[in-house]
Amino acid sequence: MFLVGRIDPAAIRTQDDLTRQLRALYASQGWSRHRLADAASLSSATVQAILNGRTHLPHTKTVRAFVEACGLDPEPWIAARGRIVAAETVARRGERLQPPPRAGADESPAHRVLNGLPADIATFTGRDTELRQLVDSVTGGTGDATVTRIHTIGGMAGIGKTALVVRAAHMLAERFPDGQIFLSLDAHAADRLPVDPSEALATLLLARGFRPDQIPPGPQARGALWRDHLAGSKALLVLDDVASTGQVEPLLPGTPDVLVLITSRRTLQALPGAVPVALGTLQRDEAVLLFGRLAARPTDQGPHDPDDAARIVALCGHLPLAIALTAGRLKYKPPSWTAAHVVDELTVAQDRLSWMQAEDRSVSVAFDLSHRALPPELQGLLTLMGLHPGPEIDAYAAAALTGTAPAAAADHLGRLGDHHLVSEPVRGRYGLHDLIRLYARARADRCPADERATALERLSDYYQQTARAADTFLLRHSRPGGPYPARLPAAAAPGLPDRAAALAWLRAERANLLAVLAHATAHGDDRRRIGLTAALAGFLRQEGPWEEAAVLHERAITAADHRGDLPALAEARRELGILRRRTGRYAEAADLHEQAHDIYLRLGDRLGQAHTLHHLSLVHRRTGHHEEAADLLERSHAIYQELGDRPGQAHTLDDLGVALRMQGRHSAAAALHGQAGDIYRALDDTLGQAHTLHHLGVVHRLMGNHATATALHEHAGGLYGQLGDRHGQAHALHDAGAVCRLERNHTAAVTLYEQAIELYRQLGDHHARARALHDIGLIRRAEGEHAAAATAHEQAIRLFRQVGDGRGEDDARGALAAIRAEEPGPTGAAHGA
Repeated sequence: MFLVGRIDPAAIRTQDDLTRQLRALYASQGWSRHRLADAASLSSATVQAILNGRTHLPHTKTVRAFVEACGLDPEPWIAARGRIVAAETVARRGERLQPPPRAGADESPAHRVLNGLPADIATFTGRDTELRQLVDSVTGGTGDATVTRIHTIGGMAGIGKTALVVRAAHMLAERFPDGQIFLSLDAHAADRLPVDPSEALATLLLARGFRPDQIPPGPQARGALWRDHLAGSKALLVLDDVASTGQVEPLLPGTPDVLVLITSRRTLQALPGAVPVALGTLQRDEAVLLFGRLAARPTDQGPHDPDDAARIVALCGHLPLAIALTAGRLKYKPPSWTAAHVVDELTVAQDRLSWMQAEDRSVSVAFDLSHRALPPELQGLLTLMGLHPGPEIDAYAAAALTGTAPAAAADHLGRLGDHHLVSEPVRGRYGLHDLIRLYARARADRCPADERATALERLSDYYQQTARAADTFLLRHSRPGGPYPARLPAAAAPGLPDRAAALAWLRAERANLLAVLAHATAHGDDRRRIGLTAALAGFLRQEGPWEEAAVLHERAITAADHRGDLPALAEARRELGILRRRTGRYAEAADLHEQAHDIYLRLGDRLGQAHTLHHLSLVHRRTGHHEEAADLLERSHAIYQELGDRPGQAHTLDDLGVALRMQGRHSAAAALHGQAGDIYRALDDTLGQAHTLHHLGVVHRLMGNHATATALHEHAGGLYGQLGDRHGQAHALHDAGAVCRLERNHTAAVTLYEQAIELYRQLGDHHARARALHDIGLIRRAEGEHAAAATAHEQAIRLFRQVGDGRGEDDARGALAAIRAEEPGPTGAAHGA
């Protein structure tokens, strides 16, 4: 219970006076603390802190709310607060002013601060480019007069903004003899509200020697006095931790001779004339150097292991604050602790951020303060982004995650970027710093489980639905089974009007798609694992690497088998069979296709049967069973005709032409390729046209029409390049090289083969790579380059053996034996024997 004293705001001179008067006012009401808190829209903790005197000077808004809730005019109380605010804010900066003069005393001015900069940091590391930018902007790079007067240094919490401006200010101090002033505006102080511009102006004026009684009330009058005082001065003003343009603009001088350095966690886009300097994380070598400087102990026998230090700074996200706190913890550990122990601790820590703290400083608290400054919609998005399993996000994915419209999500992402909480390395694509991602994930983990599950379900639906729509352009055939049930409206996904747009989207989202798939696998979501793998089938075929794609289809088979989902099981086996064929594992491929065909027969799925027979024919073609391949293609073609599936008819006609070519029936093959090409042109299927042109080129090469073959391969290769089909490009290059080889243009042939080999390597097509290496070996031998030829054949032998192509391996071994036999001297004789 507080005793009721005389209530007179005019008597207030100090913060203690203010506390006593507010206590008396509270006691006069006869209310409970909770009732007053409700009436004033303040927290009970805030009211209690005010009454106990356990808080810094209450904010103007707080005093107004408190007094108005008690039914009094707040203006005399706010005026009283204004009389003490300057001294209080100066004291908070650690400065000491002389007391105001007594009546009749000598009215000499108070102490004038000429150098109020914090101490420079001895361990400051890196930032050479940014420092040079700031210094050169003042000197013009040549020592000239001031060029730019306002710089805003922006970046995420803990990035080192204050350290940079303090270092720059010390470097430039001698150019500003009329004073260097530093003021924090407390946008992200843990225990106080941001400094009001009027209070900040009072603090600045006091620091420049004005007595409290000389400082007028109100921000306009104070701002005018401040600008008048600085007019003609060569001074440097550092305004640290700024909340907004509105907070800092009244403090700006009106003269170009004053340099202003501003730090903020926001981009101050509305600040006129300012030059932004955006700080990123430290480079690896700079981060390692900083860690070494801060973690050095007198007992150390030498510097910390550089590899361990590199791992530590990587786990700290190269963020200076995280590095400093982690290094400080190691520095004060017993000598038995090494950097390797810190690596272990950070690697296994369930909460890595908890390791990055010391006393009252921590990375988590720094992020908390940034989060606290956000409006609710941005807080919600940042939290849910912690659930996203992938490395990046765009507006559509953010909309799915939050259940908002893409336009709103795009706005929210941009505003998070303004707060330096997300980066935008590519226009429209946003990422989180590793530590902010951990922070957001920790916040998301505190959300209700059903909210998290719903958000992830929406996100996964978005990726699966859009991937399936995009992949349709790459598959080039109808999918077996019914249409995919769309769970999101069309406006919730980007428009993908053609193959180029679809492929661009899939490539941009590849890491996210695979991350969502991995998340589904890790959490036992068989339905999602099956659906998303199937949605990516065409993309995985085209882009590879095929060995990695095969693992995904193997998991989909396991999941479909577990669920008893026969259509999905058949599709996954067929897709895996395609990849097994492309990587040369023909027996497995045939077995998988036959299993898939059996399931399609049981299901009565004619389209699935046609697709599987078609792909089984390609296995027989690769293994030299050309008649069997032709028979399977004819059966597949008949089903496509029955179903009226024109793309399927074109595919089988084109591949039937290849089967006939393998049997030496070149004219008949060319005719089938021509029929397929006509259908593809009618369907406007550019990729199909590229295939027929390529296959016609091979036929013309075999018929001796080399010029025509070369032109066809070049045309096909150009179309493949436009479509981004690397496998098609590789085949076109390979067969164009074969034409050059026949014309004995060996240099051109080798160049084309090597380009094809690199594409085959990227995709994981070991069989085609082996054939191209074998062809290079034949050319090298013809040129008399036996060592190079032997190397190429040895590589080809290993790959042929890996894919199980005994005939290819025998051919390469025969060529290698011939090379050994041609080598002069005893070595050649021995090999010849």
